[in-house]
Amino acid sequence: MSRATRALRRQYVALADLAGALRAQDRTVEALARYREALEGAEQLAAIDGRRAVDVLVLRADIAVQEGILRDTQGWGASAVLHLDRAVSGYLQLSRASRRQVNQEQLALATAPALVVNAEVLMWYGDPQLAAAAADLGFRLYLGQHGSRGWNVPQMANLAKSASGVLARTGHLANAVEADEIAVKAFGETAAGSGSADDRRRLATAQATMGMHLLATGDVEHRPQAAHCLAGARDADAAAASAAQDDWARIQALPPVHTVAEALRVADRVPTDLPETYTAPPFTIVTPSGRSDPGLAAIDAGKLAGVAVELLPRLPAEGLRIGLEAHYLFAAGAMAAPLGEREAATWAGLVLALCHALDDDPDRATALPLSVDLAAQNIRMIDVLLPDAGGDPALGQLLRDCVDHHAELLDRTDDQSTAEDVAEVRALLARIDAAAPDAPG
Repeated sequence: MSRATRALRRQYVALADLAGALRAQDRTVEALARYREALEGAEQLAAIDGRRAVDVLVLRADIAVQEGILRDTQGWGASAVLHLDRAVSGYLQLSRASRRQVNQEQLALATAPALVVNAEVLMWYGDPQLAAAAADLGFRLYLGQHGSRGWNVPQMANLAKSASGVLARTGHLANAVEADEIAVKAFGETAAGSGSADDRRRLATAQATMGMHLLATGDVEHRPQAAHCLAGARDADAAAASAAQDDWARIQALPPVHTVAEALRVADRVPTDLPETYTAPPFTIVTPSGRSDPGLAAIDAGKLAGVAVELLPRLPAEGLRIGLEAHYLFAAGAMAAPLGEREAATWAGLVLALCHALDDDPDRATALPLSVDLAAQNIRMIDVLLPDAGGDPALGQLLRDCVDHHAELLDRTDDQSTAEDVAEVRALLARIDAAAPDAPG
């Protein structure tokens, strides 16, 4: 890497650090702007140096992780999924490079936390099956680097704890218990070394969680070990142990999560040529884009979009699950090559249908920011399609419907970050109306 390129890299690392500081101060709009600048800079550096500029590719993935985390904290789950997909995919691509090109141990230490964060976001906004696979790979990958420079017990404990939560929620209890064992051991080492009340509380929580997961397997052979875990938790911190048991009871009372494969089973018409990566995905796929070759992602997305739009009126939860997955695949396809007009119009119509479904979602605390996130992303697609609207009345009407809905939606939010989107969407509406055949003058 040249001296000039190294200087540029330092500049964008500084931007990413600044974004992190702004994020810590809850200055979300400014933080996102700095993350975007840093990410754009990393992309430019990667293009200048080619794919062999490994440290630039690592920087790109690092920044994408941080922007994904920030978007998740704002409830912008769809764009968070896309950023984390990009980050994890980038890390995994780098893992196939030679040791001469990249330090694989350090790369694994960066990849593992990204996988677990990706899992937590997918748990809410993506396919729980992919979330479970990402969580499982994440904690095991970090564990496998034990002894490497930078590996530490607290990080191991937190990753195992988070992975366990995702795995248990998705019904992968045996895997969750394996993560619990690592968490208990790691929290135990920390508590033994410090003796602090906070560390004892974390240990008690991990022990109680493991005990409840063991009982939930229904295996009578696990009962003695479960009792031992629960007793140890009470000894470490009775209040924390009780709270962990209450949390598990609350989780069990939640409605079951729907995977994409399960949602497809209740749909009326599923294309017979839809790959098994959707209907029966292996436990090795950890991102939406990992389901398909980049060149085929938009084709698969179109098939899923048709299923989702038909299913949304009858089964909104299942329709949303399939529709969001289609949204992520359209984005993956657009990253590989520009979409055709038909694909782009299908994507825009899908997002509008998803937003309408979210309008009717009783959980407004989650639905509203997700709908705003989708609308903000759709604005860019509308702008791309606008030149074709004049000669296609159906497309023009679709764009008007999108703009009308998105403008009204964004007007209802108090988040300053949507102000520019509102102005842009209004300008687009005026341009569409001016281009209409019956426009005044």
